[in-house]
Amino acid sequence: MSRPMVARSYRSDARRSRLTLRAPGRLAILGAGVGVLVLQPEAAGTPALSRLAPRRPALSRLAPRRPAPRRLAPRRLAPCRLAPRRPAPRRPAPRRPAPRKAAGVTVVVLVKQTYVRRSATSRSKHLGVVRRGARMATRGLVTGPGCSLGWYRLVRGGFVCAGEIGVTSQKPGGPRHPVVVGKRLLPYRYVAVREDGSGEYLEPEDAASDYFLRQLAPRNAITVSGRTRYDGEWFYKTTRGTYVPATEVVRIRASRFAGQKLGGKWRLPLVFVLRKRVRIYRKPGRPGRARVKRFERFSVVETKRRWRRTYYRIGKDRWLRDRDVRLSARAPLPEGLGASERWIDIDVREQVLTAYEGKKPVFTTLVSTGRRARTPLGSHRVWAKIAATDMRSRPRDTSHYQLWNVPWTVFFKGAYALHGTYWHRRFGYRKSSGCVNLSPRDARTLFGFIGPKLRPGWWAVLPQRKKDGTLVRVRDGKRLDRKRRRRRRRHRRRGTRRR
Repeated sequence: MSRPMVARSYRSDARRSRLTLRAPGRLAILGAGVGVLVLQPEAAGTPALSRLAPRRPALSRLAPRRPAPRRLAPRRLAPCRLAPRRPAPRRPAPRRPAPRKAAGVTVVVLVKQTYVRRSATSRSKHLGVVRRGARMATRGLVTGPGCSLGWYRLVRGGFVCAGEIGVTSQKPGGPRHPVVVGKRLLPYRYVAVREDGSGEYLEPEDAASDYFLRQLAPRNAITVSGRTRYDGEWFYKTTRGTYVPATEVVRIRASRFAGQKLGGKWRLPLVFVLRKRVRIYRKPGRPGRARVKRFERFSVVETKRRWRRTYYRIGKDRWLRDRDVRLSARAPLPEGLGASERWIDIDVREQVLTAYEGKKPVFTTLVSTGRRARTPLGSHRVWAKIAATDMRSRPRDTSHYQLWNVPWTVFFKGAYALHGTYWHRRFGYRKSSGCVNLSPRDARTLFGFIGPKLRPGWWAVLPQRKKDGTLVRVRDGKRLDRKRRRRRRRHRRRGTRRR
């Protein structure tokens, strides 16, 4: 016997629906909706079929279907037309700040030294060198290559880079270079290397191991600033910061000789005594007992020639022989000079220098010109003045030397110069390698006399125009005497012929 089937109903989303079993094995669906029918056989003791099963809660609403994504047809890209490239705009150069007005400003040099140039560019020629502490008046600040901060225009001519100087409220000025302290003759202390030579050391302890910076040849002269003691030995400290053993050098004492300023009773011709204890003659050819010292000077009253010797009378029954003295006589004025223009006359035969203002002699002194390398003859213009500079021998010279800080140097032709001399005292004799050696006092006097002038705070100066440099004439008096004698002979011959 077959068991009857029980129909269970489910609730749809819209409304309820019932299922009734009409006959065994058959199903009837009433109502519309969505449901699931489960058929189970009825067990014994179950209620009648007409009895409905208990209702169950309806199922949760189904999530709405998402629409399927539409498939887009691939778009055809139109061929792109490249626009012509435009040049990138040029970036304007950064503008430099406009130079501030600096008219009437006084500037001071902050670095060790700087150059004064002719124009506002680093490639222009030099007008001079100024040292630290120099104060100069300016007219304004201008721009120019070689100095990013600009160039100061100086009142007295020239330009200085603004990056090496600063503004000050003090008046223009500065020290007079080279600076001489008190009553000293020279601006530095000088020592000479002994015959065995010496070494220059970075530190005093290097002398024990003989590890020297450079070797110093005999008779070289160096400048020192003080002394120090190390391990029981004394060392000189040089102006360059190095050290030299005190036992290997000797201190230099310069000559105190000075020339003669002319005026009043001192007139040309004038003679300087050349040797020690020179005998005075009562008459030409007749020596006396009186003697005079070296470097004494006398005005000449009369000149006589006897037995191929020339004698100069300096007083009553007082005569000096030509070989014992140096004569400073008046020289003719060079062509093209003004009536009051300053110039220098050097006689290499007599080893005498005379300074003139036009035709008027104002100063005369003894010098030492070239011995092996002759001093160049002719008329020359001063092209540079330096407070102090180093000098050394040329490679072709037989005697090698090196001299530090030669003071009051005036260059008149190439490397030939007038300068102060501290390493010898033989003024009146040929001694130099071509330059004109002067005593420290005379060099200082002539340094201020010769143009162009060195302003306060300046270390070196060059003339802005060629005429600004003083004329230096170097001549040989012996040759001039020969020319004069030849001219006299010619005039005599012409006179006899005319007669």
